[in-house]
Amino acid sequence: MHRNLLTCVCHSALAFIFVSGVGLSKDNVPSVDFRYAFAAPHRITVALPDSSNKTLLDATPGKLEMSWTYEDLIYYSFKSFWTPPTKWKVVIQPQIDGHPFSQSKWERSEGYLPILRNSYHDNGGDLVLEIGGGDTAAITKIRLANSSNRNETMALRCEVPGGLAGYNPAWVDNEKAADHLLAGWGAPADQVVILGIGADENPLPGSTVLTMKWNLKPGESREAWLIRPYKNEESDVAVLRKKNWADEFERAKKEWVDLLDRASRVIIPDQGVSKAFYACLADLFIMREPIAKGYIATIPGTEAYRSAPNPFETAIVAVALDRGAITESDGTRWISAVPGKATGSRYGVLKALFPTGLLSPTDKLIDGTLKYIERNMSPGGIPVRTGWMKDGMWVAITLDNVAEAHLARNEGDVAARLLYATLNHGTPLYTWCEERGQEPNTQKTSGDRQHLWTPVAVVRFLRDALVMEEDDHLHLARGIDRSWLASGKAVGIENASTHFGLLSYHFSLDQMKSKLAGEIDFPESKTPYKAILHCRLPRNFRVVGVDKSSKASLSVDGEALEWDNPRGTISFQARVGLAK
Repeated sequence: MHRNLLTCVCHSALAFIFVSGVGLSKDNVPSVDFRYAFAAPHRITVALPDSSNKTLLDATPGKLEMSWTYEDLIYYSFKSFWTPPTKWKVVIQPQIDGHPFSQSKWERSEGYLPILRNSYHDNGGDLVLEIGGGDTAAITKIRLANSSNRNETMALRCEVPGGLAGYNPAWVDNEKAADHLLAGWGAPADQVVILGIGADENPLPGSTVLTMKWNLKPGESREAWLIRPYKNEESDVAVLRKKNWADEFERAKKEWVDLLDRASRVIIPDQGVSKAFYACLADLFIMREPIAKGYIATIPGTEAYRSAPNPFETAIVAVALDRGAITESDGTRWISAVPGKATGSRYGVLKALFPTGLLSPTDKLIDGTLKYIERNMSPGGIPVRTGWMKDGMWVAITLDNVAEAHLARNEGDVAARLLYATLNHGTPLYTWCEERGQEPNTQKTSGDRQHLWTPVAVVRFLRDALVMEEDDHLHLARGIDRSWLASGKAVGIENASTHFGLLSYHFSLDQMKSKLAGEIDFPESKTPYKAILHCRLPRNFRVVGVDKSSKASLSVDGEALEWDNPRGTISFQARVGLAK
């Protein structure tokens, strides 16, 4: 009885220490809030996976720009850097009672799909644009709601800027319908640029404008469509008006959901990080499309770098040559991207550690390179002067090079901090430009406005943070943020492909019982290996014991559970206590 009482007292004391915030105060719990996003417009590209029919959507407070090209990469040489020109643009401005909505925001549909949800709000009601790429068109689902107790008028003004490239046929012939725009030149003859379906009226304020107008009673909601056909001419308009666009829109959404459901399922308590993984994974398929001779190519961006291949980035390989190292006055030696050159890009230099393994994690040259890169950090926690912009940042390097190097050195706290810094320098659409200035809402950007490299780095880093191979070692949860276990929710991954076979695991912390418990489905590997589960608990806490039935051993520092040649399903329960 006394022993049980003592156990209860100990558990209660530890629970009090946990919940009182020792080792992990609220100030230390990171969040994804995009506080360092660059200035609008913020871009997302919508299309089906591996599609040539891409539509660029640039969101700005109060309006949206839709742009595209009727060309694709199939007829472009893949031997040179040559990009299809984005010649077409429509400026879309929602209005209520004749003026712009007072509030607007943008996000991905479902939080992660490559489908834009652009919401507008005012005292009189709401208008929401949900835009995705379908089989035959870029489809905008328009939802309107009058939340007031009076009649409201809402409108969508859609204008092709820059002359008569796109014109309204009703402006030329007043007997024709004013619900669509046609291409005057710069596209196949009489190509339908956009078509509006479901409006009460189509006022005609200008030659290159399509206006959709609705008269809503108090409490009334409506639904309509704005269509950008990929390959339809004026003679198709009557058929397009009757088409079931809701069906094509839902099919497109389902195609993305089904594709991403085939991926490993990450179990991350922070939904901002979890959504980042799937949003970035989706964009890897946005940035693929057919090229000549039946191939599918990866493109480094959706406009400025829409080329296959981009001869600069896809062929860069990091080679660490000691003869190319720079020596500072204090004796620090670091690797430059070009032997002997102290300026310019820092791309790839830390790949000498990971994944190439040319240098060890403890090599002095790796120490010096990290020290050099991290000696200039932005207010948002990103290394500065890593690219071509003066005092600018190549955000992707933060994860792709620096965080991965820290992960390989078992410096999980630094790696996790760099993950959050990277996500918070993206837009609310989980998109990044290539290079940018340091300050929030910066106007200084360069390269493609939706660049491939950062999404690749996010997907790769989160996978490595959850499961990472290193020779004959399999590291689990090596780079998770300490706040994830502290939340009490499960952390892990399902159906992850590894060098040793398929793996699934999950574990969680019960603070009230001072217990860490979980289950691991280890690969049935014929190759001997050692598995290490990193128990990244709140600071000042360690694992102090583990049940014998798990066959796990405790690392010397109490921060990991280890197994030699594990196979099959293993459950474990570990005791947690204060670090000595």
